[in-house]
Amino acid sequence: MSVTASLVVCASMATPTLAAALTMIWQKSAPQDALSSLSKYDLVVVIDKSKSMSIADCNINRVGGNDAIAISDGLISRWEWCRQQTRELSEATQGVLKDGFTLVVFSGRSIAYNNVGPGAIETVFAENGPQGPTHATRPINDQFESYFARRTNFGDKAKPLMILMITDGCPEDPPSLCSSILNATRRMNYKDEITLTILQIGHDHRATKLLDRLNDPVMAAGAKFNIVTTKPFSELQKTGLTGALKDAIAAK
Repeated sequence: MSVTASLVVCASMATPTLAAALTMIWQKSAPQDALSSLSKYDLVVVIDKSKSMSIADCNINRVGGNDAIAISDGLISRWEWCRQQTRELSEATQGVLKDGFTLVVFSGRSIAYNNVGPGAIETVFAENGPQGPTHATRPINDQFESYFARRTNFGDKAKPLMILMITDGCPEDPPSLCSSILNATRRMNYKDEITLTILQIGHDHRATKLLDRLNDPVMAAGAKFNIVTTKPFSELQKTGLTGALKDAIAAK
């Protein structure tokens, strides 16, 4: 039995705390194959910074990431959880994404930061904070348009677009977001040209309804390609943001 397999078996038999520690060791020792292909894509991380992101309902216990496992049951805000996870994602991808990735924060308006690396994460989160409504359509549509502009300029040399969006509630205008996604799929030339993974943070039932709506067969039936995948917070807490990115890559 390999070392990796042994760790997985041991983790399944151990106490919860020990299992978490063993799983963390396995994750750190596992090959980075899932992230090695990330250089083929333009990665955009879109983060909700609406007022409700200040709610402290995220458990600091986690397995993924570079920080030591927190044993306490303390809670941190949704915004702080995103800060920690975005920093860890940046550290995990810096060897593959030499120019970093695009980080977008949004509420009533959106701000895009290009070529973000580990050193810029703290600055972005220091310059922004939870406030305002959840206007998700504009930042997503802006990224769609930026991609199609690159495709026009560079043709086949334009990298496919991969978007991770973290939100804690339902957008102010859900039909508008759905329409933007549908229209983008109709301009696509091939499957996986654009992918959008929507990640719920917190426990707002409205966000759960959004995930359900975007997974609705009617939404899929109206799209040229099914570009949307969703992950509820119960799953995101287990994988972390970096794990969610690995899942998105593996799904291709």
